[in-house]
Amino acid sequence: MNKIVLWMAAMFFTAAGANGQTTEEEYKYLAEGYEMQLKGGLDMKKGYRFVNLTADTIKGRVSSFKALFRDDEDTPCGFLLVYTKLSSGDISYVAIPLPDSDDKLWQKTYKTLYKGFYSDAINSMLIGTMNLTGYFAGKVDVEEYEKK
Repeated sequence: MNKIVLWMAAMFFTAAGANGQTTEEEYKYLAEGYEMQLKGGLDMKKGYRFVNLTADTIKGRVSSFKALFRDDEDTPCGFLLVYTKLSSGDISYVAIPLPDSDDKLWQKTYKTLYKGFYSDAINSMLIGTMNLTGYFAGKVDVEEYEKK
């Protein structure tokens, strides 16, 4: 099941036209830095901005997707899945690189997804991923999301 969902997510990103690469530094920020920023009350990483894309609640779990943009660019350089279990308040952060990114980054993402996500979490991520497809297909206005 997990492999199918990951394959579908990769196909959505690829088919929807996400171009470019996520750098090692950007990936590290998505995977670790954002959480440290929130916990420490720190400012956003200089030169970048987040756009909230979608949030879906299924069976007491919320999957939120954010796109990371370089300040001077119109296309994202990476994505962040913020997965929250409402009953416990546990939050997990999953960095998602762009499709053309280094395989090492994708391996890190797969490892993160495989270590502790349950089937209903995978379903929630799939719905969020399908919503991301709408973003890439031009059905989502970035400026509208930046106002939220």
